[in-house]
Amino acid sequence: MANFNTESEIEQIALDILSEDLGYTVLYGPDIAEGDKKERDCAEVVLQQRLKINKRETILQI
Repeated sequence: MANFNTESEIEQIALDILSEDLGYTVLYGPDIAEGDKKERDCAEVVLQQRLKINKRETILQI
């Protein structure tokens, strides 16, 4: 049977490489958010406002 890694395991491997091997400091996303004028909540996946702007620009270019 194949040995599959979960997304969480792959993320942790990447973070370990970045911090231990390459010297980066790993920070928790909500702790470094944009302050009072956040573009989105950390639970949101899609940036609705950007999606609307990009869709309009694409239509205008066609």
